[in-house]
Amino acid sequence: PEEAVRGFITVEDCEKVTHQLLHVMTVENAVYERLEVSSPGLDRPLKKLSDYVRFAGQEILLKLRIAMPGASHRKSFQGVLCAPDGEKLALEFETNEGSAMLEFTLADVDKARLVPKVDFRSRKA
Repeated sequence: PEEAVRGFITVEDCEKVTHQLLHVMTVENAVYERLEVSSPGLDRPLKKLSDYVRFAGQEILLKLRIAMPGASHRKSFQGVLCAPDGEKLALEFETNEGSAMLEFTLADVDKARLVPKVDFRSRKA
């Protein structure tokens, strides 16, 4: 699947690991009350420059430490992350007037997370 090629973990991957671990724990007589296997989550936080490189083209929620000049004195944005240019980062977002581009650096970021995208139609019954 496309997710595997891009290095993403799917729900099916977590299910496979869970089943394998349950089997091993049963064979080894390991005592456990609960087993949970998960990925970092649909709304994964972006912390390092490599995260911004990896998730370029994805929709993110961005909160800046301070409002940026020329961005209507806003600190919070939702838009599509552009590929970084060295240390410079950019986000394309919508305004009442149309598309706009916000340029920022990692030092400007208070928090950034992927916007969860869930498609329940793609799961096989």
